[in-house]
Amino acid sequence: LRERIVRSSELLDSNASLRHLVTIGSAMLQDRASCSSFAAHALEEITMLREHVSSNCELTKLRIDGATEERKVVAKDSAATEVRLSKAEKALNSRLDRLMGKRRQLEAELEEVLGEMMSCDQQLKETCRELEILPRQTDSKDKNLSDQLQALEVQVQDSENEIDALEETSAFIHAVSTFVEESVVQQGEAMLQTRARVQHSEQRLILIHLTHQAAQLILLRDSLQFCTEELAQSETKTTKISKLGMPELVTEEGTRAAMLHHKKREAAARVLAIGQDVEDLEMQVNQLHSAAHSAAVSSVHTVAHTAAHSGSNAESTQIVSSVAHGGG
Repeated sequence: LRERIVRSSELLDSNASLRHLVTIGSAMLQDRASCSSFAAHALEEITMLREHVSSNCELTKLRIDGATEERKVVAKDSAATEVRLSKAEKALNSRLDRLMGKRRQLEAELEEVLGEMMSCDQQLKETCRELEILPRQTDSKDKNLSDQLQALEVQVQDSENEIDALEETSAFIHAVSTFVEESVVQQGEAMLQTRARVQHSEQRLILIHLTHQAAQLILLRDSLQFCTEELAQSETKTTKISKLGMPELVTEEGTRAAMLHHKKREAAARVLAIGQDVEDLEMQVNQLHSAAHSAAVSSVHTVAHTAAHSGSNAESTQIVSSVAHGGG
């Protein structure tokens, strides 16, 4: 019986350590659940970034439209300038012809005509030079506008790629957040089941321990009853032996009575120790679930009540009843 009591105490200590580990696991699980708030923050930032990229894409498209319109205007101006310069060339050639005829007619106005000819010739050269430069300028402007259009198209494509990447990232983060939330819920349910199983095991071990203590209380009650009865008989026997004048038997009977008193004190001390153990068990039971607490305390009172009322000796009954009321 003593070995069973020691074994039940060891099982209670082991179960208390397991309950402590379960409490730590619950705290770690709550910390892990806070990760879902970081995922929500990341989704908000991605949404803001996607809106910014979309606005940049719209602005780029507007710039492309403006460049296209400017290209059309430049082409139109170039064509009008070419027509104007062509007309001016024809007019100057015609005027030069008229002046050459007039030179033959008006020698007196030669100097003036020569000046006008030089002026017309210079203007003609400039016009020709402009006509020669105009295609290159037009090609250069067209090339620049084409490069700008290509760069803007690349920017639009990059913006669209960024939007696609942001959408994929958002979907991935949403999936990860959902997985983490489901994992936290599943682990929380498993933790609750483990906690319930540990509490059930602890209640069962407490009941087994209390059963062993109740059996020990019954043995101690019988021992106290036996010692009390033997001491009463020894006192009567000692009185009779003393009257009969047998000192050796009186000494022997006194030694036996002293031994009985010693055993009685040991039994009483053991009953008080069991009472302290019952108080410790009550503190442990108070930490469990309310249902487990009610069942364990009811078992304590039942065992103590059974031990207290299972004998007829007045002294042992009083000691066991005090343990039941104090420890319970």
